[in-house]
Amino acid sequence: MIGKKLLVLHPSLAPYRVDFFNSLNENYDAEFYFFNTNLLNQEFDQEKLKKDINFTANYLTRGFNLLGRSFRIGIGKIIDKEQPDIVICTEYNLINIVLILYRFLSRRKFKIYSICDDNISVAKNVSFFKNLSRAIQLRTLDGIILTHTDIAEWYKLKLNPRAKLLIFPIIRKENLFRQKLETSIPLAEGLKDKYKLKEKKLLLFVGRLTAVKNLELLVEAFDMVYKKRQDAVLIIVGSGPMKDQINEKITKYGLQQAIILPGRFEGESLLAWYLLSQIFILPSTNELFGAVVNEALLAGCYVLVSNLAGGASLIKEGWNGETFNPSDINEMAFIILYTLNRDELFNYQVELKESRVLFPYQNAFNSVMRELA
Repeated sequence: MIGKKLLVLHPSLAPYRVDFFNSLNENYDAEFYFFNTNLLNQEFDQEKLKKDINFTANYLTRGFNLLGRSFRIGIGKIIDKEQPDIVICTEYNLINIVLILYRFLSRRKFKIYSICDDNISVAKNVSFFKNLSRAIQLRTLDGIILTHTDIAEWYKLKLNPRAKLLIFPIIRKENLFRQKLETSIPLAEGLKDKYKLKEKKLLLFVGRLTAVKNLELLVEAFDMVYKKRQDAVLIIVGSGPMKDQINEKITKYGLQQAIILPGRFEGESLLAWYLLSQIFILPSTNELFGAVVNEALLAGCYVLVSNLAGGASLIKEGWNGETFNPSDINEMAFIILYTLNRDELFNYQVELKESRVLFPYQNAFNSVMRELA
């Protein structure tokens, strides 16, 4: 397989794609081109990320960004230079259309696959133009890499695709992640002491502080919980435009001692929060997948996740987590309280807990490799 030439065109380098891209590079003669030097909606420490990759990150910056999408020129020159057997791009953007047209006009034989993180809710409620682009691409691309089987079944039922449907969730390599997790133990000890969290039952959220994350309702649900469990603490890790509104809500309910907003973390500093916490929650009203769900499971957290998040596919109810309706405050509060009452979940704090992932990374990657031509 290593003899085949692979070209990856992707918006930017992010932590949750590093393992997948490294695995591709290990199995193909691969070249990687990114459209942006960082994500458009948040920034990661790129120098740290580059220490973890086994490939060279090239950048294709001629073009423009509009409404969160990147359009770049010079794709044909890259195809001529790299002579790929397979191209992997992203979503249903115009660059895919350019690749399809270039392949047709040049009569080249390379295959084109696209990565799409949409959940069923997003897939159902696309704009007219995205629906049109998707319909074209599902009949002209060689394959789409989706995040879980539920969305693939919906595609088959509703969209009648000609493209192959491959499944690869946003997950990390277990050994590498847990090695880094172990190195964060001293940091977790420091956080426990700094925030006086010893013997507390910790509920953790990690992500951007935006409206779609549903954090104001989470604060209201936690207020209901805290009236019955004063040993519970909610930790909201992240930054974003909703920070002031969340703080106002916390003050309104008098929860300043029960809810902590420590800011945004990444790398080992973020892993320390996963290590310290026993429960993780993602209450989003709309979430494509949520890389944090897999990270929390790898860290051994019991995960409560919105049933509208793609990451809910990683949950086996009662074993590694629960799903809930993110619009129902009573259900959210009940699920949190029910979980807090399960004493066996709180035997460990600042220790390397057993992973709760359902299936290993390598199995999922091997399944993709069998489908890629």
